[in-house]
Amino acid sequence: MKNIIFLFLFLCVSCNLHSQWIEGVLLDAKTKEPIADANIYYDGTSIRARSDKKGNFRISDEGMLNTNLVISHVVYEKKYLSRPFDMTPKILYLEEKEVDLNDVVIVADIFTWKQKIEAFRKAFLGSDWYGKQCVILNEKDIRIRYDEDRQMLHASSDKPIVIENEALAYTLEFTLLSLQIHYKEPLSLSNSNELGSVFYGTSMFIDNIENGSKKKNQIRSRRNEIYVNSPQFFYKSLVNESLKEAKFKLYRGSFGIRPEDCFVIKDTLSMKKVSLIGEKVQSLNAITDKTKGRGPLQDEYLIQVADRKRKTSNITFYTNSFLVDRFGNTDDVESNIVFSGEFSKYKIGRMLPIEYETK
Repeated sequence: MKNIIFLFLFLCVSCNLHSQWIEGVLLDAKTKEPIADANIYYDGTSIRARSDKKGNFRISDEGMLNTNLVISHVVYEKKYLSRPFDMTPKILYLEEKEVDLNDVVIVADIFTWKQKIEAFRKAFLGSDWYGKQCVILNEKDIRIRYDEDRQMLHASSDKPIVIENEALAYTLEFTLLSLQIHYKEPLSLSNSNELGSVFYGTSMFIDNIENGSKKKNQIRSRRNEIYVNSPQFFYKSLVNESLKEAKFKLYRGSFGIRPEDCFVIKDTLSMKKVSLIGEKVQSLNAITDKTKGRGPLQDEYLIQVADRKRKTSNITFYTNSFLVDRFGNTDDVESNIVFSGEFSKYKIGRMLPIEYETK
């Protein structure tokens, strides 16, 4: 698990909603000196800024009302601002990272580093063509261990994992808080033995498309193809009542169903609330159950989705409702929505900035 360090952080940001910019100054909490070269970005997006020599930064709000603003620097503790638009003062003091002088404890397990990193790449990047086009530049910063009792591979990293995605022309910096892969049997890390996987973290995208690039149109075509078949676009189309136009179809078993047969959608300020109705059963969530099938049963709604290429996905909802923002991102942070089929292939290799829309 990630070590949580308590920080004293006096945080203030000024926001001029009229001009749609957030501005602030970063200072060292002890010395009051300005902090230069800090990254300020909205989690999961390519919208970012850097602090200058005087610690000043300025970042557009871009309608990013439903994702954290992240302040990151190699020397200082990372900070997440869940509601940056509500802050009015403009000075932000950061605490330096604490240096851990404890010895590193290496715990042996039954699998080699090579076996574990290969399983990690498949679960994190994806095992499809897009996943194989990605290269992790700092794999040695990733901690991976296998828990025999829970039949689970766990990974995390204190430093951002840097991924080069050549196919989509992005550099992605992903701060991995936790990745878990659950297995049916204890002695194999094969795909066929996998029950499911989930990972959490924060991410920053750097767009590497150059104006004069000969591959620009090809890359944009790949991005758009991924986007229009993605879970994100499905949710966006669902709450906008445009599934038919987006060429998504819903099924239960072999029978086609209408969105209103299983979803009720209501406005809630900046997000849409989606409530599940219709048939449900009780079962275990294989991702969150830690008791080898002896955990409490949960209500389960199962819906099949077919995209424009007729590729199908199963969506299992272990929740009665969830929220969706205008970009199609949900508030599910506890693995209460589980994919199998085509949607489950949307790992890092197919990841786009959350503000992405077809041009």
